[in-house]
Amino acid sequence: MKILSFGEVMLRLTVPEHMLLEQSDTVRMSTVGTGVNLLGSLSHLGYQTKILTQVPDNSLGKKVAADLRKLGISDECVEYSGNHLGSFFVELGYGSRPERVIYQDRLTSSFCQAEQMNMILKQCLKM
Repeated sequence: MKILSFGEVMLRLTVPEHMLLEQSDTVRMSTVGTGVNLLGSLSHLGYQTKILTQVPDNSLGKKVAADLRKLGISDECVEYSGNHLGSFFVELGYGSRPERVIYQDRLTSSFCQAEQMNMILKQCLKM
């Protein structure tokens, strides 16, 4: 079975060791998103998966495509345009302190600025 997902790929920046963002000089970087998480799991179960999305046309976009391939997700429906990838910071909870998520400006991400998704979708459905 072939599965195609549509959605935004984001960059998760996790503060290590249950520290607060203002306490740390380092973060762990992960490629995430609802579609990425779902397709990665389905790929490990043997399904052919691909994602329809748009990422920046720069080194960060290439890193995202490489991460998708590592998860077994085809990047043939990934469009490269723009300069910005949606991202967020995560402070892991500790004790009674809950986990906290701090989003960056998602409205200017490559995905949110995409204008050609309908055309790309038609091409991906032919593959």
